[in-house]
Amino acid sequence: MDRPAHAHPRRPLRRQAVSGAGISAARRRLPRVVRRGQDGQAQGQPATVDRTVRRRPRIPRSAVIRLDIDPDRIDPRAIRRAVAVLHDGGVAAYPTDTVYALGCALEARKATEKIYRVKKMDRHHRLALICPDVATAAQFGHFTRDAYRLARRLLPGPYTFVVPATADVPRTVLDRKRRQVGLRVPNHPIALALARELGRPLLTTSAGATLDDTLTAYGTAVDVAIDGGPTLGEPSTVLRVDADGVEVLREGAGPIDW
Repeated sequence: MDRPAHAHPRRPLRRQAVSGAGISAARRRLPRVVRRGQDGQAQGQPATVDRTVRRRPRIPRSAVIRLDIDPDRIDPRAIRRAVAVLHDGGVAAYPTDTVYALGCALEARKATEKIYRVKKMDRHHRLALICPDVATAAQFGHFTRDAYRLARRLLPGPYTFVVPATADVPRTVLDRKRRQVGLRVPNHPIALALARELGRPLLTTSAGATLDDTLTAYGTAVDVAIDGGPTLGEPSTVLRVDADGVEVLREGAGPIDW
């Protein structure tokens, strides 16, 4: 993931980002990386990751399937119906704690291409992964001890953590020059329920402030649309976190005055 043109210089922002008492440790250059089975992850067990490609009868779809789901009363049947479309290689429009997003199953290459095409995105712009919890995120990204503690503190929440990718992230998702991945654990029950039921992260990108905005702009690529009500309408705060500390790549809905 290349740094956006408007990203701030690393050092000044690191001083700002780590000014809080709980973040001073993030400055330390601790080479230790929290991987599966190390004590940084002992605080929580990851959701079971399903890496199988489901071969199901293709669901005929002549129009977008629209589902109304109350975030405060999740309907498991509606979630399962949406996930069946994702297993079938479809694209979902769904709400997060920031904006509505377009997402697909991690291994769904055709769906991934549809998202890139409809959003007219450069291939260097990599999609993020929506995970059901921090422990699952740590299966797909290498977190230093301090980065993991920071993630446990801020997530679920409106942040994207950019960290070195593990071998579990498909090569097609990564930039060849920079093997990093953006990981999200949004504070939204619908997004978390989708990732949990899917059994692996959702490959995702931001879309619109409302579902109608999303369908107006990108509806040609959407197979199932979930209306979960209003969102903040502001993108997530993007943090690059590594052994050198914390760098704010984009200021968004998540505050940086920790």
